[in-house]
Amino acid sequence: MFASGDADRLLSTSGAAGGNRTGSLDTAFNGFGFRDTGVSAALIPSNLHIWRAGASFAPLEKLALFRDFELGSNWFLYHKNRSHGAISDATADEPHGFVGWEMDYFVNWRLSSDLSWTIRWGTFFPADAYSDQGSRCFLFSGLTWSF
Repeated sequence: MFASGDADRLLSTSGAAGGNRTGSLDTAFNGFGFRDTGVSAALIPSNLHIWRAGASFAPLEKLALFRDFELGSNWFLYHKNRSHGAISDATADEPHGFVGWEMDYFVNWRLSSDLSWTIRWGTFFPADAYSDQGSRCFLFSGLTWSF
């Protein structure tokens, strides 16, 4: 993914407070909708280059109960478009381009025709754009009932 940025935006990628400098052209991308940008970082695509590599497989597809059981992983690398500009995470408080990287793992299992279960775990590793470079983990689990 590539989302343009604006070096004038120091605090917010979309808001007026701390946004674009008066009288200058605003070149920041402001999108809508959802894109998977990581479970833990979950950055909004604005002033970012996001590279993603992932894979998934069905290890037990020959067993009827586990026919719709999927394991997978996604890996993300984040870099600012404009190193002095803001990104959606306000804790990215340093004027550097390298934002960090994330690894995510997931399990999806369709238990029946109208019930599925997911569990997702991700860890984000902040880089130069953060003064606090401690990793952040996030765990999510959910059931979806479709009718």
